[in-house]
Amino acid sequence: MTRGCEGCFYRSKERKSTCDYMYLTGFQRGCPAGEGCTRKMRKKRTKQRISYAKRKAARDCSHEAAQE
Repeated sequence: MTRGCEGCFYRSKERKSTCDYMYLTGFQRGCPAGEGCTRKMRKKRTKQRISYAKRKAARDCSHEAAQE
């Protein structure tokens, strides 16, 4: 992980050097970790926000697939 990942919602709580985006949402991140990441969310991780992140990722992925 790079410095750009600090404070990210998807940064692993157990292992500070991994991204939990795919684990939490079920979808690939689709961008590089760190400064170029387009999925970074600066919020505290709660159960409600995890369910919101899953819905948002599903919406984003279906929108990207429709554009292709």
